[in-house]
Amino acid sequence: MKLKAFEWLLIVYQLILIVIIAAYRKNITEIDYRYLIALHTICILTIIFFIPLIKNNFIRLFYPFLILPFFYNEIGLLHHILYSVPQDAIFMQIDKFIFRENIGLTLCRHFPSRIFSEIMHFFYFSYYLVTIVPALYLLKKSISGLERYLFILLCSFFLFYVIFIFYPVYGPEFYMEYLGKTVSPKKLSGYYFHNILKFILSKAERPGAAFPSSHVGISLIVFLIMKNYNKIFSAIIFICFLGICVSTIYIRAHYFIDVVAGLLVGYIFYLFIKFIYDKLIG
Repeated sequence: MKLKAFEWLLIVYQLILIVIIAAYRKNITEIDYRYLIALHTICILTIIFFIPLIKNNFIRLFYPFLILPFFYNEIGLLHHILYSVPQDAIFMQIDKFIFRENIGLTLCRHFPSRIFSEIMHFFYFSYYLVTIVPALYLLKKSISGLERYLFILLCSFFLFYVIFIFYPVYGPEFYMEYLGKTVSPKKLSGYYFHNILKFILSKAERPGAAFPSSHVGISLIVFLIMKNYNKIFSAIIFICFLGICVSTIYIRAHYFIDVVAGLLVGYIFYLFIKFIYDKLIG
């Protein structure tokens, strides 16, 4: 009954969440905190006693991608435990100081076409592909490489999530809705990817997870992990990474400073977690 390194990581993160939930239980108002503790306890026990019995490599190595959306949605239940209101005001002021207004509005005004908007929505959507497709590639290429990938990726996600829980920033679109204002007189338009992303964001996106941008940080981390495997594949990831940096601002999911912080924090996370895995685990 041997657990993999990334599975221990799943357990440790959930134990940390249980401690956070118990410590700030009086500030959790949208759900009974005991349900969250029970769910995490069940998940931990499942990982310890049942997951090691799975012989299929695909199921054993890819089930964390099914759990991540739950962890992400949980942020929406916990992000107000320390701050009762979002901390967006300072980020709005930074955008105004540098660009005189939200930079996303500036981009939309200079590039208003539906085609450009569709391209931006595709790149934002590509974030989901950037995280999963490399894992599928490594499944065929190197199981040990995939386990390393999962450890670095999951640890990075969890560090971002802890930041989001204790320092909630909604991002321009959500913050304007929170204030009861319209972020722009003209809604973003597009075609297929615009509609797909609109559906995904309406169902899965949660306010409070804007600073630093995990989209930017995680896509950078994926590129840094994969850059030595295949030049063409890594070049495609890099193009998606650049597109994600711009698209997060264009669709008004992030402030400019979110992207800058995402780059810096993502690189630091990568160096730190890579060192831990390569020196102590791998």
